[in-house]
Amino acid sequence: DVIQVAQLLAKQLYVLGDKLLEKETPIALTINDLYCITKRLRLPMDLRTSSDRSSDLGHLYSFIHQLHSLKVIPPPPPVSVTRMAFEITPFRSLTILKVDCVPLSQVSGLVRVQQQLEKVSVQRSLNTLRELLIDSVEERRTQQPPE
Repeated sequence: DVIQVAQLLAKQLYVLGDKLLEKETPIALTINDLYCITKRLRLPMDLRTSSDRSSDLGHLYSFIHQLHSLKVIPPPPPVSVTRMAFEITPFRSLTILKVDCVPLSQVSGLVRVQQQLEKVSVQRSLNTLRELLIDSVEERRTQQPPE
């Protein structure tokens, strides 16, 4: 369930978020986690106050806005990643992106964060380099005003 996964991540980040942000190593999140974050961002917020402050989604949103280095990994088997597209644009401070064993077609919004990325590593995620390079060029062309 999207809401439960997002709340669990919020609880974990309430405890560990600051320590994780201080580390130089990429933070590994499964495509399932990222899919749930994307879906949760689109759902209306529950305005009822909870006595459990650690499950406040503000911890999750703050963390993803501050994260500099992300590693996208597949979930443990038998979960399939074929329909788990996620949006990368909420990661506003992202400078390093590593994608391992996750189809790059599942990462939406790469063009919008492309300028801020200093390093991109893609392993076992592409059939051809066209998937990474050509799609980005085409999307950039459609966003530029005509000369």
